Parts: sequence; C-alpha cells; structure tokens
Amino acid sequence: AFTGGMNIASNNIGGEGKPKVMDVQARLKGPVVRQLMLNFAWDWDFTASEELQGNIWWPPVKRAGRIAMRGIASGPDENLGHIEEVFATAIEQAIKRIRIVTPYFLPEDPLFHVLQRAALRGVKVDIVVPQQTNHFYFNWAIAAHLATFPLDGINCYLSPAPFDHSKLMSVDGHWSMLGSANWDARSMRLNFEYQVECYGKQAAKMVDDLIEGKIANARKLTAKTLASRPVPVKLRDAAARLFLPYL
Repeated sequence: AFTGGMNIASNNIGGEGKPKVMDVQARLKGPVVRQLMLNFAWDWDFTASEELQGNIWWPPVKRAGRIAMRGIASGPDENLGHIEEVFATAIEQAIKRIRIVTPYFLPEDPLFHVLQRAALRGVKVDIVVPQQTNHFYFNWAIAAHLATFPLDGINCYLSPAPFDHSKLMSVDGHWSMLGSANWDARSMRLNFEYQVECYGKQAAKMVDDLIEGKIANARKLTAKTLASRPVPVKLRDAAARLFLPYL
C-alpha cells in the first residue's frame, strides 16, 4: 500500500526540470495494508456503488518487518474528528520533542492550545510550513493565524521552494505519523482523510531524518517578523483568515 501527501496529478508527478511540488510518500507492507484496503473499499463503494470482492482485492497478507502500525480514517460520514484527537493525544503525551511538517498550518484553537501547553512544560516544538504554498490566500491566512498565537517555545520554520506538500509528525523519537491530513479545519472536519501511525524508534528515525533535512534548508519565522508586517498586509491576511473553516 502507498500513503502520504502525494496527489495523482501532473503537477505532483513527472515533468521536466525542477519539480513544482515536493512530497513524501510511503510504501507499506504487512497487515496494515489490509487496513488501508478496507478503507479504500468503503470509499470506493460510497463513490462508485461497487463492492470490491474476490482474491484479486483481498489476497492473504503476511507479516512484514517489525514496525507496529495502525491506520486511522476520518471523514464527514463517520469517525469525525478522530485524526484531530490522535494529534492532540500524541502532543499531550510528549515529553521531549514534537515535530510537525504540514503544507497548511491552520489548526483550530484547541489543537494549537495543546501545542502551547507542550511548549510551556518544556517540550521542544518544531513546525515546518512552506514559505509559499500553492494558493496565495493560504499564505495570507497562515501568517495571520500564527500572529494570533504566542510562539514562545514553538519554533516555526519556512521551507523554500518548491512547495512542500509533505504531511509528517513525530514525537519523542518513538512515535510517528504520515498520511493525507493537513493541520487545518477542513482536514479535521470536512475531508475524507487517512493517516498511519507508527510505533517505535525505527519508523520515527526515518521520519525525523526527513524533517531534519527540511529544517536544515528552512529559515526560522519569529513573532517579531510577523509583527513587523505593514498594516495593509496585516489587514489582508486577517481577512483571509476569516475563511479558516473552508480553507
């Protein structure tokens, strides 16, 4: 099974010259593949009114590797808010370090507040977002959103072009997650999303290594930088943020 942030679109795959989008996609083997397949089959039946049956769709799945994994689905039809709950629970359990990579960082207040609580108790929090997203209004809304929260103890990094559409998270070097969900209200409330959480150092190290590379090439965003925006820019960004539930 394959999962991650990559869209099946000409913008995301192929092409000549420099890529327009950077992303992370994972190939999974073992019992977790059945979990992804079950969710795919439910979504396919919902969309196409066709049940996927037979060994071609449901072959025996053997154990592979030593990484324990769990698939988590969320959508407006059922399991609403499950991914947000897992995010929040992982953050609350963190002791040393939280790392997040997301193309769109527009979490609702409760999720941002758990990040702030983690920072206040001494957990190092690193957030990596693109310097420029693929939609200009997201750039404006993200800037306004970050400006409304104290960034004390939270390190926010801006990754350079090409637009980074990766969705990654790790906690304490022991727990990690990847999949399709963004850190915004739309992914938590409106979209059909799927995440895979991984337990243990082996998977967490792979995710952390990816995040380390992104941070190394990024520049840090500070509260001072956000505060120094001209007033017309602040007003524009604030207006874009009003549409947060739909972005």
